[in-house]
Amino acid sequence: MNFPLALYNRQRPSRFLSAASPFIAVLLTLLIGCLIFAGMGKDPMHSMYVFIVEPLLTLRGWGELGVKMTPLILCALGLLVCYRANVWNIGAEGQLIVGALAGGVVELQASLSALHDLGHPGCDGRRCVIRRHRGLAQRQMQCQ
Repeated sequence: MNFPLALYNRQRPSRFLSAASPFIAVLLTLLIGCLIFAGMGKDPMHSMYVFIVEPLLTLRGWGELGVKMTPLILCALGLLVCYRANVWNIGAEGQLIVGALAGGVVELQASLSALHDLGHPGCDGRRCVIRRHRGLAQRQMQCQ
């Protein structure tokens, strides 16, 4: 089969397209989002305001933005390391889970050694860590 189109490598990447591609991607994302909301019978401009501007108006919104953004940044950093090492890898979810487990182990070990070094009275280390995490979880549930 002969195809009338052929692909050729460029001598140099286009500077304009390299600079404009992030802006084009954001613009297309907003446009497709507006089309989806319009198709659902919602006001596209109000919907974009709710998604983009409203979370930035309150301190709680900034906190929620950080909560949602942290796993994505961790996945991106893990993939960045793989790409820079010239390893093709699409297992971002697995990397996120392993990174979370490793972070938990490091936190527990650091907390235990810090409590041991402080000589905290009446606490054997693990019990204090469990109490601290239980207290954080209870405060989180009270906020919601």
